[in-house]
Amino acid sequence: MLHWRNRVYRVTREHDAFRAGGRWWLGEPSRDCWVLECGTLVVEVHRFDETDPPQEISGLWVARVQD
Repeated sequence: MLHWRNRVYRVTREHDAFRAGGRWWLGEPSRDCWVLECGTLVVEVHRFDETDPPQEISGLWVARVQD
C-alpha cells in the first residue's frame, strides 16, 4: 500500500528496484529506489541508506509520479 496525498493506493507491480549513489562531493548519502505501479499511477519511491548518518528526510518519500 502506498499512502500519498491523503489517498491510499494498492501497489500492483514493482517495475524496478535500484540503488542510487548520492553526489558524494556534496555529502549526499546513497538511497534505495523503487518504481511501483499502483493501478494507472506509476510512482518512484526513494529511501536513504539506513547505514548513513540520520538525514533530514527519513523513511520513504515519493520522488516522481506519472499518471
